[in-house]
Amino acid sequence: MAADERWAGPPWKQREAAYYRLKAEIAGTLPQKVEARLPGFTQPIEFQELSTPVTMEHFQQGPRGAFHGMPARPGRLFAPWTHAKSPIPGLYLTGQDVMSLGIAGAMMGGVKCAGALSGPFGFFRVMGRIFKTAATSRRAGRKSG
Repeated sequence: MAADERWAGPPWKQREAAYYRLKAEIAGTLPQKVEARLPGFTQPIEFQELSTPVTMEHFQQGPRGAFHGMPARPGRLFAPWTHAKSPIPGLYLTGQDVMSLGIAGAMMGGVKCAGALSGPFGFFRVMGRIFKTAATSRRAGRKSG
């Protein structure tokens, strides 16, 4: 039996103690794994929250806790509702449904939106700035190390 099936019945915030212990363990472990590779990562963390598939299913009604919105089909990137600039004046969209699924897709949805706000060829200017900043950081790291 999968953990999400075991804890799917009780209402939100009313699950057994073992569920909350597991969440706390995972929430504590994940930042520490990043800290091991990027020292200082955990220092600025003031608050953290962990959502499980059970939580996602409760709030988004995604089957088995799936967190993605629109179906993952190739045509989704060209659908009119996936543009960062919406038909409503001044309303811009971002997130995974604007680009692709998951955390990286949500991040790139933000880049796509920033590009739309930057005018013609804005996406390419934003990406160019990201690459330039990353290269400058790498060079600075080599000089100081």
